[in-house]
Amino acid sequence: MGQPAKYIFEERDALRATLNQWDDYFWIDVGGYTRDIELKRRLKAESVDELLTVLEAWRNSKQTFDEA
Repeated sequence: MGQPAKYIFEERDALRATLNQWDDYFWIDVGGYTRDIELKRRLKAESVDELLTVLEAWRNSKQTFDEA
């Protein structure tokens, strides 16, 4: 506890281009799990719903991306 994070986030780890150039579709893939396809579908839908909730809150926020 109290130690700095071992992983340093790099924007290029998440995005191929800069954030300001992001003007295409965004998709969520849940790969690697093949046993229960209905569970996979449900978890993917929950992930999308959570992402939309966060994006809506961010859109309604007065904070900039850098401030958040």
